[in-house]
Amino acid sequence: MEDWIKFLIIAIIVPLQYLIVEHYNAPDVGSTRSLHDGGRGFVAQALDWGKQIFDETPRTSHLASRNGAANSRYDRETSASSRSERRATPTPRYFSTSKEPRRDRHGVKFRVGQVVEHKRYGYRGVIVGWDAVAQAPDHWYQQMGVSDAQQQDPFYSVLVDTRDRQQQTTYVWQGNLELVRGSDKQIQHPEVTDSFKRYSPSLGSYELKDYLRHRYPKD
Repeated sequence: MEDWIKFLIIAIIVPLQYLIVEHYNAPDVGSTRSLHDGGRGFVAQALDWGKQIFDETPRTSHLASRNGAANSRYDRETSASSRSERRATPTPRYFSTSKEPRRDRHGVKFRVGQVVEHKRYGYRGVIVGWDAVAQAPDHWYQQMGVSDAQQQDPFYSVLVDTRDRQQQTTYVWQGNLELVRGSDKQIQHPEVTDSFKRYSPSLGSYELKDYLRHRYPKD
């Protein structure tokens, strides 16, 4: 309630009780005292009510403001803490899906765009990504029988030729791959054009699109 309205109510009530006492003739003294006391009681209640409004409203507002500020500060601190935790524990990028550029090729034998063949299973494919050391969840290592020593070697993502297998992408240990020999090295797979501009007969490999060139600047 606005302050000027509170003052206006009190200013009206106080004179009103005096008008009631002065202009009404009571039948006896007892009734006059009762009316007068009742008027004073009414005024006292009104004044108490006004005092309560003036005293309590600011306190309540201050409490709400203080609680709101505290809650706001808590929200900011919680959000900052959550952001800090997210920065401290980045989401893993498995199977050579990380977008970070690979500039260190130490120990990496093959390049993105080269056509390779699996030594054991005989399927052909084109390399679309690699990790200098294996990047996969633990349960995948157990399921695929990848040893601890192999996990420290490069692994490659390979688009498999659909003439050798159904549409598939594999993640292969470097020791299981070798380059395809011969002149016809083009791979049939619907996702080849997502990663490469074209096949280059002179190079015997595929030309990388810009986003792959950014990830593998030395390939």
